Amino acid sequence: MLTKSDIPALLADHYKTATFPLDDIQRREVGATYWDRHHACNTIEDLRKYLISKSAEAPMCSTAYWITPSAYAGKGNSSTTWNKKGWLGADLSFDLDCDHIDGYESMSYKEQIAEMSKHTLRLVEMLENDFGAKEIMITFSGRRGFHVRVKDKEYLTLDSKQRRQIMYYIMGEKLNVMRLLKNVQFNPMKGEVSCNMYDANHPGWGGRLRKASHHLITGVLEDEINISDIIDKHYKNKITKKDRSTIIKAFPTLTGEQRFIPKPVERFMVHGDVRALLGGKATKTLTVNFLKMMLSYTKELYGVEVDTSVTGDVRRLLRMPGGINIKQGYPCMEIGKDALEDVDLLFFLCESTLGNDEVEIKIDKPIKVQGYEDFTLDAGIHKLPMCKAMLALCQS
Repeated sequence: MLTKSDIPALLADHYKTATFPLDDIQRREVGATYWDRHHACNTIEDLRKYLISKSAEAPMCSTAYWITPSAYAGKGNSSTTWNKKGWLGADLSFDLDCDHIDGYESMSYKEQIAEMSKHTLRLVEMLENDFGAKEIMITFSGRRGFHVRVKDKEYLTLDSKQRRQIMYYIMGEKLNVMRLLKNVQFNPMKGEVSCNMYDANHPGWGGRLRKASHHLITGVLEDEINISDIIDKHYKNKITKKDRSTIIKAFPTLTGEQRFIPKPVERFMVHGDVRALLGGKATKTLTVNFLKMMLSYTKELYGVEVDTSVTGDVRRLLRMPGGINIKQGYPCMEIGKDALEDVDLLFFLCESTLGNDEVEIKIDKPIKVQGYEDFTLDAGIHKLPMCKAMLALCQS
């Protein structure tokens, strides 16, 4: 019969056969907990022995590569420590956790993971399409999110500022909407007044801006989106009644009698003509503020929420794939994009890793266990598949 006190032994047993997909292990710091670092292993088998000996509760490894990863100059000598280690580079890393998503508290555990899967897939596809990354490692943290590491050599030696610039781009932060347009001219004295978006298939945020605009127009036309709600949420400046009315008129809802798309809307859908959509009398101020509103809406649809403290840190430790996250009870494991596209597959892989052999566990008090399927257990002895037993023990 297993109890919570058996978790260290279960971890040690898991490490005997676990897969640790870590390249250049001899160049990485490893640790048995969040606060444990300055250790190194020459081989995966050395790592396995180390984790077993520690019954490691939270195995960690560095995103950085070091000449001497185990170098340590003692407490209070961090500068000397880093110099002795000799930094060679670091994976471009991202940490995605559901507590960065608005409203996550009201979601079930499965819904939280499904939402974070969407953000992680967006991130991976943006890294591939916008940055040309080819060597991307995706790991499920075993709890509430995912880690993504870019291993392409071109990114290994980026400094913290350069990494944060990539992070902000992916989040959709610090973007100048006027630079995302195909053309823009505001010179009414010369008759030069134009404002056009790129096509939806244009690379980068310019294409996403057009795609989001089409999404909004279609939603309003079909009465699935209320344009007033979008204005309230995404129009960042104080808006006059006149400007609000102009935007609302630009986004009509088709009624039973009116099933044709108005010409200005059609022109925007075909040509991306913002001036046609808003009307020729729309001021430059309204046009710019409208575009900022659309960029905010675009970020909601296509931006990625990440932990901003991680990406710029070139000495970061992240949870090691191959362990078990004892805050939840699921394995931390490398996955493919298919597991992000299908959350059922993700949980199947988790459960397969731990197995379905029935075991007896003892729970001291009633608990609600969160997982692929939430379930409750009264205090007492229960027979469960090992994958569910680990969840119950870790969460009890």
